[in-house]
Amino acid sequence: MNYMQFIPRSLVMGLLLCLLAGCNLVITPPAPAAPAAALGPAAELAGEFEVVELIIDFPAGTWTPSHTHGGMLLVTVLDGELTVRDAQGTEQIYKAGESFLEHPGDFLEIGNAGEILAPVTVAALLPKGAKLTTVKEGISTDGAPPGPTVLYQAKLAANSVAAP
Repeated sequence: MNYMQFIPRSLVMGLLLCLLAGCNLVITPPAPAAPAAALGPAAELAGEFEVVELIIDFPAGTWTPSHTHGGMLLVTVLDGELTVRDAQGTEQIYKAGESFLEHPGDFLEIGNAGEILAPVTVAALLPKGAKLTTVKEGISTDGAPPGPTVLYQAKLAANSVAAP
């Protein structure tokens, strides 16, 4: 599979996520924003940000340890399927073409329980200085299944305006 064909589409998705959050590129004046309640947690973001775009491969049997992120993530499954397990052990399966959000502070384990490769695109909106990923404290990765592979990562500085 040629992942480079997904870069323009995924970069556009990342920029759209940024704009939906009330975020503007530094040289663009702010547009009228929808009420914060209509946009969800991303609308509460204000200040300097970084949009991070990733392409990640999850080979069969690959799992992440329990982790969270410093900002909102939009994950889109390109092929195969991923299982997302929350802190209570509830699992949700996402198939090719489906997307899900990861919210800051929510600890998740994400893995490929299927038999084929599951590549994903990720668009992250991180406040300046926030870590992309933090593994849950006290989690040992000794003896854990192999983790996913980051194939591509791009960063774009952005600036947002608080929603009215």
